[in-house]
Amino acid sequence: MLDKLKKAFDRLIGKDNSIGLVKEAIAGIIQIRLNQSEIERISNQLFYDLLDADVPFELASYIKKQLIKELEQSRFSKDYKQEIREILKRILLQYIRTASIPDKGIMMLIGPNGYGKTTTAVKIGYMLKKSGKIVKIIGADVFRAAAREQLKELASKYNIDYYIDQSDRPINTIYRGLIDKHKYDWILIDTAGRQDMRVNLLKELQSIQDKVKPDVTLYVVESSVGNSILNQLRDYRRFIKIDGIIYTKMDLDSAGGSILAAGYYDFPIYFITTGQDIDSIEIPNPNSLVERIL
Repeated sequence: MLDKLKKAFDRLIGKDNSIGLVKEAIAGIIQIRLNQSEIERISNQLFYDLLDADVPFELASYIKKQLIKELEQSRFSKDYKQEIREILKRILLQYIRTASIPDKGIMMLIGPNGYGKTTTAVKIGYMLKKSGKIVKIIGADVFRAAAREQLKELASKYNIDYYIDQSDRPINTIYRGLIDKHKYDWILIDTAGRQDMRVNLLKELQSIQDKVKPDVTLYVVESSVGNSILNQLRDYRRFIKIDGIIYTKMDLDSAGGSILAAGYYDFPIYFITTGQDIDSIEIPNPNSLVERIL
């Protein structure tokens, strides 16, 4: 997970003996400054490694500029690896945004088909149930043939309340599922998706939001799809409220740039999933994410 992003920083702090860029310059030297040539070589290598890890060009440029400024102002001791590590940590923490859901409410999950939206709804429901919350999931994906059956099977397996019907109008299904909302701490709405979020679907989601007024709307997407989808989400916000994102299948993301891209595009990460198990979901912590990268 995050292999390319990790490799970029491994190069910089000299964990890879064959290509350690800083090590050869300052190993064994106490309290020195790096010269401009060394700083440029280090920052340029990091810049290209970040691009390879699918970090947006603009963000990679900002990180490079910040690193140059920090390296120019810093003096390094024999513990230079840890010192550079702390510099990187400070920089990265600026671009990792996370958020948590309120104590109770209505959560609407949106996003393309194929990225695990229904499975993620059940994982969140199970997590909330284990924490003592009373949860219900409404299956409002009336277009994907197997969506209702999938939700029924998974929710039943983990004893989570659910509502599905045979309506071909999502808003009708949602209204009926909300009739007893006063009984629940959390109601999760699993909406229909498309591979391409066209205007008609966005307007449908906008209509649902206007009528249901969910407390939080989260976009579910595989972390490995790249940062281009996050750029598109900024356009989607013209139609619908998107509070943040859920990254699925983080264990299969070899690049890792999506972690930084989300914060750069102002989309806090609410949850990440890392496998098929019902418990393979977590609420991300910025410091923990940085530690994984470094």
